[in-house]
This record gives sequence, structure tokens and C-alpha cells, in this order.
Amino acid sequence: MAVTLVLFCKKPGPGIGKQRLARALGADTAWRIAELLHRCALEQLRSWPGPKVLATADRADLDGYRNAFPWIDRLLVQPPGNLGLRINRIDRMLRAGVAGGRSS
Repeated sequence: MAVTLVLFCKKPGPGIGKQRLARALGADTAWRIAELLHRCALEQLRSWPGPKVLATADRADLDGYRNAFPWIDRLLVQPPGNLGLRINRIDRMLRAGVAGGRSS
């Protein structure tokens, strides 16, 4: 059985992601750092030899990811809750086969 890699992410944007850095470095710098880290994570996901899943924080980003990264095997929307709950729920969905297809 191949091991699936799941990337939990939030598409960077103004005021989205790295807000503690923004307080210290400014919003533009924090956004740039978030964008670079996001790209790095996507490159690592692409190089994974097994199944690739991206779990985005925002349903509105599904089509953008689907169009820009057709090599991703599954696209999911993270459920509500803290990070631990989201990870556990996505894990249960994938193991149960509930998250079939390219998006949910």
C-alpha cells in the first residue's frame, strides 16, 4: 500500500497567514514569506512518490488549485476545528474512502 502525503494549507494572501510575522516585519514581508513557504510545500508535495492530497482551508481555492496543480490526486476542504481536529477528520475520511474524487 502506498503512503499518501497530505498537505494542509491556506493559500497566502493579504492578511492571510504568518500574521505573527506581520506584526514584527510588516504585512507585505509576511505575505511574501507565506507565499515562498507555500511554494516550497507544493514542490515537496509534487516530488512525493505516492498519492498526493491537498487539504485547503478555503473551499473557494479548490478550482485554483485544481487548475494550477493537475498532478495533485485529491483536493479536499479542511473541516472546521483546531488543527488537531482537522488532521484527524481528514485522516478518518481518507482511511474510510469517504473523500473520493478530486474534491469534497
